Amino acid sequence: LKNICEKVGFRTLAGGVFIGEHTMSSEKKPIAYGRPDEEDLKIAYNFGKKIKEKFELIKNSNKSCSLSVPGDPEYKKRQWMPKTAPKTNKKLCTLCTKCIPVCPTGAITKDGSIMKTDKTKCIVCYACIKTCPVEAREINNILFKLVNKKLYRTCKERKEPEIYF
Repeated sequence: LKNICEKVGFRTLAGGVFIGEHTMSSEKKPIAYGRPDEEDLKIAYNFGKKIKEKFELIKNSNKSCSLSVPGDPEYKKRQWMPKTAPKTNKKLCTLCTKCIPVCPTGAITKDGSIMKTDKTKCIVCYACIKTCPVEAREINNILFKLVNKKLYRTCKERKEPEIYF
């Protein structure tokens, strides 16, 4: 992001990596569950204060700034994932329709006695799965299940925000 911003003329004062709950996270399989939390918000608030201080210092002194951030600046192509969408387990679904308003793409409709998802609109954000009070929404695709399992295994330990000035 730093490189993209600088290519179009912005100066980068600071950078940060903040933790947010993963879309595939659940109480049973937490992946940064409940994040950002109170401690994260304190760090973000202090980060904002330090950016303001740095901005004032640079503005008042006409100094330039240079920011170094770790990592590989080369972008990796996203791995191909099959086009899929959550399905509704008819035996569990109560037709409460709580999944409809949380879908950011409007992919879910009530069709008689079943909730249907338009696979061409679904972005697999898991919002409907997380919202379902009876756990009737699920993705049965084996590749997604494997990705979820790997994420849980590799990301279940708490990670702290990283800040760069």
